[in-house]
Amino acid sequence: MEHSIALVTGATSGLGHAVARVLAGESYRQVTVTGRSLSRIQETVSHLAAETKTQVFTPLGLDLNSPTSVQTAVAELVRLGRPIDFLLLNAGRIGGKKLVRTAAGITEHEMTLRQQKRFEARARTAKLRHLASVEDIDYRTARGLDRTLFLTLANCDWIREHRHCLLTGTCGVGKSWLACALGYQACRENLSVLYQRVPRLFALLALGRGDGRYAKLMRQLARVDLAHPRRLGARTAATRTATRSAGNRRGPLQRRLADHHQTASGRPLV
Repeated sequence: MEHSIALVTGATSGLGHAVARVLAGESYRQVTVTGRSLSRIQETVSHLAAETKTQVFTPLGLDLNSPTSVQTAVAELVRLGRPIDFLLLNAGRIGGKKLVRTAAGITEHEMTLRQQKRFEARARTAKLRHLASVEDIDYRTARGLDRTLFLTLANCDWIREHRHCLLTGTCGVGKSWLACALGYQACRENLSVLYQRVPRLFALLALGRGDGRYAKLMRQLARVDLAHPRRLGARTAATRTATRSAGNRRGPLQRRLADHHQTASGRPLV
């Protein structure tokens, strides 16, 4: 089963939780676990990973009572493009029985719906180049990527602490794809993201100086939690220091290439 993919509904507790744990022990490559509340299912993934000492679990918000939630989940599975080898539908109700909606259930459903809408809005605003996710990363590729370190970056604490992350490596190792994966993860954590090529960003700022929009553009950039500049070291002035506007919570940002960086093949991703 090492190449199989499973999907388990209702995995926050009971039978679904137990089956997900068993599937991880059967060496499934990926086990997608679902629940009505995305925050609860994320907590469940953390508990399952700690119990099984594996990183095969993927959270997915899914409320089978909501057609919108079902359509969103199906669209996400189609986007990932991976066939489901094992499906456990651990949810449903007895026919003929009246469906009782409690205040807690309505509140949880509304919170889940709003969280999903916030993620979709942030993802559209970010304009990330690749549809990437942390769960799809192949750590077996020979590019020097530390799995433990990258999963630590995926929790987005470094963004909340206003730290910087620089990905360097040769062309074709997947720097932009990995950065976009971190960007989508930040959107899931309700953080604002902006993807922009550095040459275009500098052109916009230069244009802003001429038409009077420069101050507004700088304020917009200052409100972004994660700014993703692409081709940061592509210019010859790579040792120059770019200092953000006064009062910006992220402070000064120094652009400098590592001494060992080169465009020839054979260098790992750092």
